[in-house]
Amino acid sequence: MDGWNKKAQDVVGWETLKSTSLWSVISCSCNYYSAAHIDNDFFLSAFQVVADVGEVDYEFDSPVVTHFCFPTNGYAVAVRNGDVLLFNPTVYHCCSKKEKSFEKKNVYLNSVYLKTNIVGLNDNHIQFNL
Repeated sequence: MDGWNKKAQDVVGWETLKSTSLWSVISCSCNYYSAAHIDNDFFLSAFQVVADVGEVDYEFDSPVVTHFCFPTNGYAVAVRNGDVLLFNPTVYHCCSKKEKSFEKKNVYLNSVYLKTNIVGLNDNHIQFNL
């Protein structure tokens, strides 16, 4: 069992977590943005931005593609092409519209996460919360 699964299993004590990978769902979208919300996901998600700009230079001063915002906390993370952000999905968050410099380009947003109900026994008789 890898380190994250062991830590998560120790916290919640669910035997089924021993055989579950940390991230069981991948979501891919194009030109996505969202209103602020909280996800009923399990403590850790990853978010990546990939812009359709051809060859990519990963420089510190690369143009900002979008912002990943935490409005309750009062801050936003400037996300550049290729960035990966790890965050707690139970904290109020949102993704802004893409920046004007990317207006005519496709921006792909990929996220991976683990639904809490999958951790909690994966039983079809348990009501699923979106």
